[in-house]
Order: sequence, then structure tokens, then C-alpha cells
Amino acid sequence: MAKTSPLIRPSVCMTVDYELPGDGSGSIQTHMVQPTEKLLGYLAQMDIRATFFVEVAELLVFEDAVRSGRCSASLAWDYDAILSQIRTMLLQGHDVQLHLHPQWFDACWNGEQWQMRSCHRGMLRRGIEPFASFVHRGKEWLEDIANDANVEYACRVFRAGGLHFDRTTKVADALLDAGFQMDTSTSAVAVCSVGWRHSY
Repeated sequence: MAKTSPLIRPSVCMTVDYELPGDGSGSIQTHMVQPTEKLLGYLAQMDIRATFFVEVAELLVFEDAVRSGRCSASLAWDYDAILSQIRTMLLQGHDVQLHLHPQWFDACWNGEQWQMRSCHRGMLRRGIEPFASFVHRGKEWLEDIANDANVEYACRVFRAGGLHFDRTTKVADALLDAGFQMDTSTSAVAVCSVGWRHSY
């Protein structure tokens, strides 16, 4: 009698983009911190680990506003809540990787809301240097948070926001030079390894 094959359990990679809406609208508490707190509680209850793609370009803009004093007290409080929540993700064993929306590269606070200075959202609209700079800053920013939390961690996966990914050798080289090993920009299911440089 033929042996029955063992039940094959499907493998699912759960990813979450940790960010405000792409135009900078919305509330940090309502759209980021509070829903993520509920999600982290559910994931802990179900013993599930996820990958959180943190929109670091936006958080660097928040950080600059907080450090310069050009923001409300509530933003400073919200920014601290974000840092604490990312540390919690890492301490609970979740993966945290780099997500960038290019419209945040030159965003500023006008006193009432976040203002995107350009409606063109191509990742390379200002050239490869600003993109490469944000990639390096974002990677270092995430790794510094992990270091603060005393967690062994490496930022090695990239996701471009809104599929605004310029498929050029320059972009691939910038990611590789920064130590990235994977890009998940072009599809929620397609994952390209380091070999993608040769397919551009």
C-alpha cells in the first residue's frame, strides 16, 4: 500500500507597512500607533512573527522637525511613541525593514500639516545621490534603534512605497552598496534576491 504524503503546511510571509497615508494626512496615533498596538497584541496571542516595513523617510522628517523645534508638542510625543513601538516590534521577535516613499524626501511641516513639495513621486526625481543618502540614513536609523534595544539585527530588505521604484542599475547598485540583499518593491508576492542587479 502506498504511503500517504504528509500534510504540507503552506508558508506565509506577513508584511505590514508602518506609515501615515502617502500624502502625509492622518493622525500618527490613529493611523500608526494604536492599530499597530492592537496588531502586536494579536500577533503575540497567536505566536506569529511579521515583517514591518517602516517608512523611515517620513520618520526622518519627523525627527528633523522635533530636533529643530519646528513642530507641535504632540508630534514630539508621537515620535517618541513610534520609537518605542519599533523597539517593541524588535524585542517581540518581529522583523523590521526599510520602506521609503519618495514624496517624503523633501517634505516639510507648514505649521498645520505635512506638505509634499513635489507631486512627482519617482524615486530618482532628484537624482541618485539623494536616494542613496536616504537609503543609507534609513538603514543606519533602524540599526541604531535595534542597538538601543540590545537586539541583534541587520537591515537588509528594501521596499519602495507605492511601487515608485525606478528599475535602473544605479538604484540596484545603491541598494547593494548599502548592504541590501532583497527588494520587495514591485509586488507583494515577488521577492527578488541580490541577483536582480543583472536583470535591470
